[in-house]
Amino acid sequence: MVAASSTNVVLGPSRAVCGRFASGRLRLVLRNYRVVSLETLAGAEWADRAGHALGELGNARGWRGRVAVALPLTAVFHMRVGQLPAAAGARRVRLAQQAQDASGLPLSELTWAAQPVGDPASREAIMAVARSSEVALLHTRGVAAGARGVCFMSAGFALWRAFVHNYPEQVAPAVFAAVEPEGLHLLFVDGPRWQLRALRWSTAGDDVLALAELELKRALALHRHQGELRVPEVLFWAAHQRTDDEALNRLAQVLALRVDRFDPFRRVGRSPDLVLDDDLVAQGKLVGLALLRHAREVQKLDLCPAHLKREERQRVLRRVGVALFVAVVAGLCFGAGVLRHQAAVEANAARAAHERLAMARAKARQADLDRARLADLRSELAVLSHVVSARRGWAELLADLERRLAVVGDVWLDELHYQSGTADLQEGKGARLVIKGVFLGAQGARSSSDTSTRARALVGQLAQSAGVVSVCEEHFDEDEPGLVRFGCTLVLKGAP
Repeated sequence: MVAASSTNVVLGPSRAVCGRFASGRLRLVLRNYRVVSLETLAGAEWADRAGHALGELGNARGWRGRVAVALPLTAVFHMRVGQLPAAAGARRVRLAQQAQDASGLPLSELTWAAQPVGDPASREAIMAVARSSEVALLHTRGVAAGARGVCFMSAGFALWRAFVHNYPEQVAPAVFAAVEPEGLHLLFVDGPRWQLRALRWSTAGDDVLALAELELKRALALHRHQGELRVPEVLFWAAHQRTDDEALNRLAQVLALRVDRFDPFRRVGRSPDLVLDDDLVAQGKLVGLALLRHAREVQKLDLCPAHLKREERQRVLRRVGVALFVAVVAGLCFGAGVLRHQAAVEANAARAAHERLAMARAKARQADLDRARLADLRSELAVLSHVVSARRGWAELLADLERRLAVVGDVWLDELHYQSGTADLQEGKGARLVIKGVFLGAQGARSSSDTSTRARALVGQLAQSAGVVSVCEEHFDEDEPGLVRFGCTLVLKGAP
């Protein structure tokens, strides 16, 4: 219903009542309530004491921000203006003339604001008028004490707004009486039309109630005589202190009206732990100020002098300009920082990429070295395998030869050698093993021819050995009696 929060102050002769409102579930809620005494600066003028209270509020924790102030009844008087022109410019001139004529002061010494009676296009208005010097002094004292963004409004307008908000169903004509030590606000309401009168006095104590009763009689009589609005049927009563039911019953009998106690929080919420005093008038003004701020009527109802408004706008523009400058500088610094950070991130990324590339290259070189070493090892292994295989082939061949010679018996080998590097070997015809020996004749042998036959059989046995392809260059010598010398060359399947 309202902005996030609003701070409002009601000024009186001896104290300032402060209230902070917030929105909650489509209605106004009073969150904080505080009373500041104006008697702390004894002997000082009221404007100094009130300004000090505004500054104290402006510097208090949780109460900062723009402040709307309801001026006391003694600082503002109200008047009804009828037959206003339709044009906005002509209407403003007419209101200014009325303010000057009613006060008897030059327009330069006045500040004023008007509220239409009924709908905004009404030709009638209620005007609040104050001395610009008094409001300016109060504004200056408040700003000097620490208050910021202060706007001043009529307490009568605030009470009117609080009444019509809390009693929207009121159709019958009514009068709302707000009694304070310095005077009486009277609000006559008849449907959308309304009138506001302010009566001042100087008294204190129990005389206020009696004086208010007397003034009410006169005001009601004058209202009946004028005949502009219907005669009120009910009186809504609010006072700065608690009024007992007996006094209200006596007032109803004297005025011949039904009297109801005004409830400023009838349609306005408040925090459950909030402690309030009995000042219904100040509470009604606080509620009305918050509602006026919600309705965006602060600008047109602000009684702050025009030159102070201009200065405030200039201060706001300067603050906005400084804020924009700071924002631009901060943005540039932030952008530069972001660029530096991005550059550092990219440099780190490039450095990491270079390191990864160097590692990859080192790994590739190592892999090449490993592959070359593996090829060498494989080559060496092939050679070793060949040697092992050759040794195994020689061992098998020699073992086979030994078995065959043992089977034949009586054989003596004189020569056994391996031929390598020959043309036949180069041409792929296999290696050759040269064998020479002596075959001894056995005892009981019938003839030397028998020994020769056995020698030839031995050569035949050698030809059948594994790995032997053929036998060549055979020769036998039987010149010596009792023995046969023989020789042959075994052609092998490659190098064993």
